[in-house]
Amino acid sequence: MHGAVVVTVHIAVPALVWLQGLECINKTLPEIEVRMVFRQHKLQYDPPLEELRIKHYKDYLNTFLGLPLR
Repeated sequence: MHGAVVVTVHIAVPALVWLQGLECINKTLPEIEVRMVFRQHKLQYDPPLEELRIKHYKDYLNTFLGLPLR
């Protein structure tokens, strides 16, 4: 192969599996019911956005992200 440039990309198998898992977790997360309410002269989420983040990280992401440590 005269003049050809060959580039080889090596991805570690655990890293590839972990990336595939991140894609999968997004598809399998349950739907969360969130309402918009007008409270104290402001439009707000119910439950509050911070509670949703805590629940999401605590229940789903921490479990998934801890897998490489096991």
